[in-house]
Amino acid sequence: MAREKSWSTFPAKKVPAWYGWSADTHERGLKKLLELGLVERREEYKKAPLSPLGVTMAYQYARTAILRPRKSHKQVTTSATVSPTMKRATKTSRSEGAQ
Repeated sequence: MAREKSWSTFPAKKVPAWYGWSADTHERGLKKLLELGLVERREEYKKAPLSPLGVTMAYQYARTAILRPRKSHKQVTTSATVSPTMKRATKTSRSEGAQ
């Protein structure tokens, strides 16, 4: 899951071809990761006209925040900069306080 999208499905029937282990081992591993709080799981519904309910459900998994890659330093500094609006508001409040 380390190189997957933020939310990914891992269909058990494709696991032997994708990863080389059994579907049962795959299910047990995902269950253990959930129990340890290392991944999150959500339901995804897709239209399936031939199914009795008209939809199918699959679980999607994502790493928890502790396991996600950190943002690069450049992203952190740009998000922490003060916007021009904030700079103007700060200057205005300072000049009002000086009167």
